[in-house]
Amino acid sequence: MMFRCSKCRRGMANDRAACLYCGGKPTAIAGADRELTCPRCSAAMQKTEAATGLIIDTCGGCGGTWYDRGELEAHVTIARTKGLTVPPRATGPAAAERKQYLPCPRCTKPMLPKAYRRVSGIVVDVCGPHGVYADAGELTQIIAFLAAGGE
Repeated sequence: MMFRCSKCRRGMANDRAACLYCGGKPTAIAGADRELTCPRCSAAMQKTEAATGLIIDTCGGCGGTWYDRGELEAHVTIARTKGLTVPPRATGPAAAERKQYLPCPRCTKPMLPKAYRRVSGIVVDVCGPHGVYADAGELTQIIAFLAAGGE
Protein backbone atom coordinates (compact mmCIF):
# COMPACT_ATOMS: atom_id res chain seq x y z
CA MET A 1 0.00 0.00 0.00
CA MET A 2 1.21 3.50 -0.80
CA PHE A 3 1.09 6.38 1.64
CA ARG A 4 0.99 10.16 1.37
CA CYS A 5 1.78 12.83 3.90
CA SER A 6 -1.35 14.28 5.51
CA LYS A 7 0.13 17.81 5.37
CA CYS A 8 2.15 18.20 2.15
CA ARG A 9 0.62 15.25 0.23
CA ARG A 10 4.00 13.89 -0.89
CA GLY A 11 4.50 10.14 -1.28
CA MET A 12 6.14 8.31 1.62
CA ALA A 13 7.41 4.86 2.45
CA ASN A 14 4.98 2.79 4.51
CA ASP A 15 7.51 2.26 7.32
CA ARG A 16 7.98 6.00 8.01
CA ALA A 17 6.40 7.45 11.14
CA ALA A 18 6.55 10.99 9.76
CA CYS A 19 7.14 12.78 6.45
CA LEU A 20 10.80 13.54 5.79
CA TYR A 21 9.83 16.84 4.22
CA CYS A 22 7.37 18.38 6.70
CA GLY A 23 6.84 15.91 9.56
CA GLY A 24 3.20 15.09 8.69
CA LYS A 25 1.57 11.73 9.35
CA PRO A 26 1.25 9.03 6.65
CA THR A 27 -2.19 8.41 5.12
CA ALA A 28 -3.07 5.60 2.71
CA ILE A 29 -3.67 6.43 -0.95
CA ALA A 30 -6.73 4.76 -2.42
CA GLY A 31 -5.98 3.04 -5.74
CA ALA A 32 -2.25 3.74 -5.60
CA ASP A 33 -1.34 0.08 -5.38
CA ARG A 34 -2.07 -0.59 -9.03
CA GLU A 35 0.94 -1.10 -11.22
CA LEU A 36 1.80 1.81 -13.50
CA THR A 37 2.81 1.46 -17.12
CA CYS A 38 5.70 3.56 -18.43
CA PRO A 39 4.35 6.23 -20.78
CA ARG A 40 7.54 6.13 -22.89
CA CYS A 41 8.05 2.39 -23.53
CA SER A 42 4.93 0.72 -22.02
CA ALA A 43 6.95 -1.46 -19.64
CA ALA A 44 5.72 -2.05 -16.09
CA MET A 45 7.11 0.46 -13.61
CA GLN A 46 8.41 -0.69 -10.23
CA LYS A 47 7.99 1.18 -6.96
CA THR A 48 11.37 1.83 -5.37
CA GLU A 49 12.48 3.77 -2.33
CA ALA A 50 14.97 6.42 -3.35
CA ALA A 51 17.90 7.49 -1.15
CA THR A 52 15.73 10.47 -0.17
CA GLY A 53 13.19 8.13 1.45
CA LEU A 54 10.47 8.84 -1.11
CA ILE A 55 8.78 6.07 -3.07
CA ILE A 56 9.06 6.66 -6.82
CA ASP A 57 8.05 4.60 -9.84
CA THR A 58 10.91 3.64 -12.13
CA CYS A 59 10.97 1.92 -15.51
CA GLY A 60 13.47 -0.89 -15.94
CA GLY A 61 13.09 -0.63 -19.71
CA CYS A 62 13.93 2.96 -20.59
CA GLY A 63 15.04 4.34 -17.22
CA GLY A 64 12.24 6.91 -16.93
CA THR A 65 10.77 7.88 -13.56
CA TRP A 66 7.28 8.91 -12.47
CA TYR A 67 6.84 11.36 -9.61
CA ASP A 68 3.38 11.76 -8.13
CA ARG A 69 2.31 15.36 -7.64
CA GLY A 70 4.83 17.18 -5.45
CA GLU A 71 7.32 14.31 -5.33
CA LEU A 72 9.81 15.67 -7.87
CA GLU A 73 10.33 18.91 -5.96
CA ALA A 74 10.48 17.04 -2.65
CA HIS A 75 12.96 14.54 -4.08
CA VAL A 76 15.21 17.30 -5.47
CA THR A 77 14.98 19.38 -2.26
CA ILE A 78 15.82 16.45 0.02
CA ALA A 79 18.63 15.28 -2.29
CA ARG A 80 20.20 18.76 -2.27
CA THR A 81 19.75 19.17 1.51
CA LYS A 82 21.38 15.81 2.22
CA GLY A 83 24.08 16.36 -0.41
CA LEU A 84 23.00 13.25 -2.30
CA THR A 85 24.04 12.81 -5.88
CA VAL A 86 22.11 10.97 -8.54
CA PRO A 87 24.08 8.44 -10.56
CA PRO A 88 24.09 9.41 -14.23
CA ARG A 89 21.83 7.29 -16.40
CA ALA A 90 21.47 6.90 -20.09
CA THR A 91 20.18 9.95 -21.86
CA GLY A 92 16.52 10.28 -22.74
CA PRO A 93 14.89 9.77 -26.11
CA ALA A 94 15.95 11.48 -29.30
CA ALA A 95 14.30 14.80 -30.18
CA ALA A 96 12.06 13.04 -32.74
CA GLU A 97 10.64 10.83 -29.99
CA ARG A 98 9.98 13.84 -27.73
CA LYS A 99 7.44 15.29 -30.19
CA GLN A 100 4.73 12.87 -29.14
CA TYR A 101 2.43 13.57 -26.19
CA LEU A 102 2.87 10.85 -23.59
CA PRO A 103 -0.12 9.47 -21.66
CA CYS A 104 -0.26 10.03 -17.91
CA PRO A 105 0.32 6.69 -16.16
CA ARG A 106 -2.48 7.51 -13.70
CA CYS A 107 -5.30 8.85 -15.94
CA THR A 108 -3.97 8.15 -19.50
CA LYS A 109 -4.72 11.71 -20.66
CA PRO A 110 -1.92 13.34 -22.68
CA MET A 111 0.73 15.05 -20.57
CA LEU A 112 2.14 18.43 -21.51
CA PRO A 113 5.87 18.76 -22.18
CA LYS A 114 7.12 21.66 -20.04
CA ALA A 115 10.53 23.14 -19.36
CA TYR A 116 11.52 22.52 -15.75
CA ARG A 117 11.47 25.91 -13.98
CA ARG A 118 10.90 27.53 -17.38
CA VAL A 119 14.54 28.43 -18.16
CA SER A 120 16.40 25.16 -17.55
CA GLY A 121 16.07 23.73 -21.04
CA ILE A 122 15.13 20.39 -19.42
CA VAL A 123 11.76 19.21 -20.71
CA VAL A 124 9.64 16.98 -18.47
CA ASP A 125 6.13 15.68 -19.13
CA VAL A 126 3.49 17.02 -16.73
CA CYS A 127 -0.02 15.88 -15.82
CA GLY A 128 -1.33 18.75 -13.68
CA PRO A 129 -3.53 16.66 -11.37
CA HIS A 130 -1.22 13.65 -11.05
CA GLY A 131 2.51 14.33 -11.46
CA VAL A 132 5.62 14.48 -13.60
CA TYR A 133 7.37 11.96 -15.84
CA ALA A 134 11.12 12.43 -16.34
CA ASP A 135 13.05 10.55 -19.00
CA ALA A 136 16.33 8.81 -18.14
CA GLY A 137 19.01 11.34 -17.25
CA GLU A 138 16.66 14.28 -16.67
CA LEU A 139 16.80 14.08 -12.86
CA THR A 140 20.60 14.28 -13.06
CA GLN A 141 20.26 17.32 -15.34
CA ILE A 142 17.77 18.97 -12.94
CA ILE A 143 20.07 18.53 -9.94
CA ALA A 144 23.04 19.85 -11.96
CA PHE A 145 20.94 22.84 -13.09
CA LEU A 146 19.99 23.68 -9.50
CA ALA A 147 23.55 23.13 -8.24
CA ALA A 148 24.74 25.65 -10.82
CA GLY A 149 22.43 28.27 -9.34
CA GLY A 150 19.37 27.66 -11.49
CA GLU A 151 16.83 28.69 -8.87
